[in-house]
Amino acid sequence: MKEPVKDWERQLASRPPMKNGFTSDLERRVRERIRMKSTQRKSPFRAVAAIMSVVILLGCGWWFRGDLKNLLGQDQPYEAIGALSNDTLGDKEVSLKVQILQYGNFDRIKKPFIIRHPSVSIDTLNITMNEKQTPEEFEKWMDKNQPDVMMLPMNLFVKLSAEGKLKALDTLIAKEKFDLDAIHKPVVDALRLAGGGELYGLTTEFDSSVLFINKDLFEANHIPVPEDGTSLDEILKIAARFQGTGTVGLTSYERSNKSLLASLIGESSGLQAISQIDGKWKATLQTKGWEKIWSQIAEGYKEGWINNSPPLDFSGKKVIYANEMFKTDLFASGKAAMMLPGSFGTSYYASMAEYEKSTKKAINWSTVAYRIDSSATNGSKYLNIPFVYAINARTTNPDAAWEFLRFTVGPQVAERDDSAENFSAKQILSRPSAMKSVPEPKWRAFYKMEIDPQQALTDMNRQSDSAYANAYQQFNEIAGEQMKAVIAEKATVEQALKEAQIQVDTLLQNTNSKGGDKQ
Repeated sequence: MKEPVKDWERQLASRPPMKNGFTSDLERRVRERIRMKSTQRKSPFRAVAAIMSVVILLGCGWWFRGDLKNLLGQDQPYEAIGALSNDTLGDKEVSLKVQILQYGNFDRIKKPFIIRHPSVSIDTLNITMNEKQTPEEFEKWMDKNQPDVMMLPMNLFVKLSAEGKLKALDTLIAKEKFDLDAIHKPVVDALRLAGGGELYGLTTEFDSSVLFINKDLFEANHIPVPEDGTSLDEILKIAARFQGTGTVGLTSYERSNKSLLASLIGESSGLQAISQIDGKWKATLQTKGWEKIWSQIAEGYKEGWINNSPPLDFSGKKVIYANEMFKTDLFASGKAAMMLPGSFGTSYYASMAEYEKSTKKAINWSTVAYRIDSSATNGSKYLNIPFVYAINARTTNPDAAWEFLRFTVGPQVAERDDSAENFSAKQILSRPSAMKSVPEPKWRAFYKMEIDPQQALTDMNRQSDSAYANAYQQFNEIAGEQMKAVIAEKATVEQALKEAQIQVDTLLQNTNSKGGDKQ
C-alpha cells in the first residue's frame, strides 16, 4: 500500500492544479474513490473511500490542506470525513454552470464546495460589460448559455424576478431549515421587495455609510462624542465646535468637489437635486432646504471646521494604494475628528482597517450610526446590494444549484471572507455574526443605520438608469464649481443655486429628449 501513496505524493508535488484546483488525473481518482452508488442504507465502502481521499489530501502537505480543514468548517481534520461521507450530491454526476461578475477570488467558494461535493464540477461563466448593463443583452446570453446559478447586479435581479426567470427560494429555505434570520434583516427585506414579495436570491455582502469618529480628538478638545441616532444637523453643529482648535471637525471622502458633502446631507434630509416631474427629469435646487444646507457647508469650509483632504498627486502613477493615499487623509492621519464617506462607507472601513494594521498605528477610531430622515432620497447610500446570487428557473440541476447557493451565502464562506488577509477585499457581510476579525466598535454601526428598504430599492433602481446616472454625474461637476464660487465669495448661495438650476435643466433637456427610464 505504501508505494501507491508515494506515487500520489509525487503527482501532488510535481503537477500544478488544473480544473477545480485538482490536477486532471488526480481529480478523476478522487472522484472515483468518493463517488459510489449506494442503496437506501449507507454503504460502508463509500465512507472508506472518503476516508482514503481525505487522508491522501491531508497527508500530502498540498495547498488544499487548509481548505479541507478550514473551509469545510471543521475544527479537526478527521471531522471532514463526515462532511464528505454525508455528501447529499455524492450519488449524482453534476456539471454546474455558474455565471459570475468577475473572476477575482471566486475560487474561495468554488474549491471548498468541490471538496464537499466531489461529484460536482463547476464551470464559471463571465459576461461582458454590455451584457451586465443591458438587460436585453443579458437575457439573450442567458437563453443561449442557460447558467444554473447567477451572480446578478440588482437591476437584472429585479427584471428577471418579475419575469419569472428565477427560482423562488422560500420553500427551499423552509425545507432545509436555512437560517434566514442570521442574515441582516434589511438586506433580506430589500431582496424580497425586489422580488415582488417572494425571495428569489441572497447575497453575501452589502454597502452602507456611517460616521467615522476619532475619540481621542474629542477627548483632547473636551467635546462630547456623538452617539448612535445623532442627526446630520447635530453633526454639523458638533463639527463647528472644533473651530479654532487646530483640528478639522468634519471631512469627507471627496478630496476636491466641496458640493458633494452638501448633496449627501441634503438628500439624507429628504431633498432631491434631480427629480422626475410629469415624466421628465428636472433640477430642483432652488429651494429653502438646499439654501440652508449649502449655507452651512460653505460656512464650514470658510471657517475651517470642514475641510477636504488634499488632492492626490498621481505624478505619472496609474494607481495609488490605500496606505499611500491615507498618509494625506485628514481622518486617518489624526487631523479630523469626523469623516462622512458617503457612498464609500464600506471601502473606507476596509481601507482604515488595512491602514491601521499595516502601519501599526494605534488610531482610536470607531463608527456611529447617524439618523437620516424618513424621506431620504439617497437610500442606496445606506443600503446598497452590489450583487445577488440566484437560481435559473430553468435549471436542470435544482438540487446542486440550491446546495451551491446555500453554501455560498452560508456561514463558512462568510467566516472565510472575514478572516481574509487582504483587508482591501473586506466587506460588510450580510452575516453580522461572521464579523470577527476587526473590533466590533469599528463596524457595528453599519448594521444600525435605519433605512426603509423600499426607499433604498427605489434609489438603486434610479441609479441603474444610465440617463439619470450620467445627468447626476454632470450635476455634481456643475454644483462643485458653484460651491467653489460661494466659498470664494464670488457668488451668494442663492445665485449659485440659480445658476446650477439653469445649467442642469439645460443638460436635462437632452436627457429628456432621448427618453429615459421612468421611475
